[in-house]
Amino acid sequence: MSTGWLIVIIILAVGFIAGNVLLLKSSSRFKVPKGFKPKKWDDDED
Repeated sequence: MSTGWLIVIIILAVGFIAGNVLLLKSSSRFKVPKGFKPKKWDDDED
């Protein structure tokens, strides 16, 4: 494999990891309202 392709793959992998880390960092600022109750997923209703 040529060196150029190897550098491109490494840059894409580092960019993917950095993007996910930044997404986690920004989502940690999200405040959940006090009255929030998660929706129950009940598949047995059929």
